[in-house]
Parts: sequence; C-alpha cells; structure tokens
Amino acid sequence: MKTFKQFFELMDREEVYKELEYLYQEFPVVRKYYKLKFSGKEYTDELKQELVTRYQNKIDAAIFPNELFEGGLELDKVDRLLTSFKKKRQFQYFLEIGIYSIQQANVMAEMYGGDFGEDYYLYFEELYEELIEKASELGLSEEYKPMFHELAKSAFEGYGHYDQLNILFEEKYC
Repeated sequence: MKTFKQFFELMDREEVYKELEYLYQEFPVVRKYYKLKFSGKEYTDELKQELVTRYQNKIDAAIFPNELFEGGLELDKVDRLLTSFKKKRQFQYFLEIGIYSIQQANVMAEMYGGDFGEDYYLYFEELYEELIEKASELGLSEEYKPMFHELAKSAFEGYGHYDQLNILFEEKYC
C-alpha cells in the first residue's frame, strides 16, 4: 500500500486522471466499482440480477444431472444455497431463488418422470410453505400470490405433490 500511495503522490493531477482513465477503460472490475459507487439503483439492479442468475445456475446444477446423467437431485445443495440467504437475512433473494428452485424441481419431475421418492417432494413442499410464510412476514403476500398460485397449479402430480401445494396455497390465500 505504501508503494501505491507513493506512486500517486509523485504524479500531478492530470497524470492521476490519466491513470484512473486507463484503469477504468482496461479493467472491468474497476468499471463495475465506479458504476456501483456513482450510478446507484440502475447498477445495483444489474448486480442483483447477476447474483440471482449465478444462484439459479447453482440450483440447476444441484437439481438436474449433467450431460452424462451424473449428479442432480442434490437437495442438500439446494438447501445450503437457500440457507445462505436466510443466514444473511437476504429474504428477497431467498424468496426469488426458493421459487425458482420449486419451478426447476417441477421441470425435473416432468422431464424425467418424477419417480424420485417421497423425500424429494416433501422437501419442496416444506420449502413452498416456508416461502409463503416468509412472504407473509415481510408483508409481500399479495405481491407473491400469483407466483405461489402458478407453482401450485403447475406442480408435478405424482406423490400427492400437486395436491399438497394446492392445499397449502388455499390455506393461505382462500
């Protein structure tokens, strides 16, 4: 750090501006830093979307097998990813990624016949109930109601999963 400070102390103002301009143009991380620092909401939304996309990809990797049909159905990984948001008290992300997880679990069931055992469906039913409760606690029930309704209506029918999600939805919203 000392060398870094000395480097800038030897420059005049114009040279410092040129150095900063060079750093900004050449290094994306510097651009991101200054966009975040000065542009506010627009860039913050971009960062949030990057985070959501990164976690959605991790959820996909945990739920779906790879091209060699290895992996997938790793509910412990899904749970760890979602728990990280709860621990950090980032409940908006928890809701968004949790809903995405249930959507992908249903896609997986439809694609591969859904014979994954009762524990698979119980996990996502409990998650669905937890998401409904968290949305209610945060005063977001009405905002999330259409998403919860769509999850219930598009649920895989095996193992009573469809029925259970619809019962949970009706208990909260009807």
